[in-house]
Amino acid sequence: GRHFERLEDVDRREAERESALHRARAALAEVDADLSAGRRARALDALLRLKGQARMDPEMRRHVENLLADLEARRPRGRIALSLASARDALTVAADLPVRIGRAEDSILPLRDPGVSRHHARISVEAGRFVLEDLGSRNGTFVDGLLLGAPLTVEGALRIGLGERCEIEVAPLGVTGLLLRVEKGLSAGALALLLAGPVDLAELEGLDLDARLAERSGWFVLTPSGPARLEGRELPAGTSIEVLVDDRITVGEALFEVRRG
Repeated sequence: GRHFERLEDVDRREAERESALHRARAALAEVDADLSAGRRARALDALLRLKGQARMDPEMRRHVENLLADLEARRPRGRIALSLASARDALTVAADLPVRIGRAEDSILPLRDPGVSRHHARISVEAGRFVLEDLGSRNGTFVDGLLLGAPLTVEGALRIGLGERCEIEVAPLGVTGLLLRVEKGLSAGALALLLAGPVDLAELEGLDLDARLAERSGWFVLTPSGPARLEGRELPAGTSIEVLVDDRITVGEALFEVRRG
């Protein structure tokens, strides 16, 4: 009797193992579908659940761990850059407000003019509005030709002068976006978009991107108005894509690549 009981236990454990493997394979297939369709947050949650399972084939566990490592490595943190095939300069997008403007490496714009301080000025969000302030720079911050004293709430389009030669054009996009474009200086042409909420990218002149961009729960979420392609796969209109670094996305006729900001 005990011999048969042991055999039954072995059969039961083998059946449980096969059932667990079947569920894990099905979950991995769903993860692959989610990754291809832009549902990266859902894929990440599923991979974390799979990693926590006690019963898993060693090869499958390595595959799960590799997918997790790739997802975490490519997930943007606070900033991205959208590099369009049709544009000379990439658009840096920042949701990690406040941001500083200057020559330092963590500046939102790569300014190289010698008259600009490393940490020259800062833009923050206070009570839902963008605020510009000088950070004790050597040569001062000018707004439409006047030296900036106290912090200034950005009410509309204006021109910021940093030092003697660098000028940045500032243009609000609705109430949740602020576009910065370097007009004069060694970094002329550089672009940055500050996000305090969802922004309609169709309002950006010259970029031809009919989509909305937002930051939600630590993910940059791109929602094209019409059909789009993610790594060559066609997605239905209105599909939200949680972007990853190195994604290649086509919206309408515009092809762009996501890079680190």
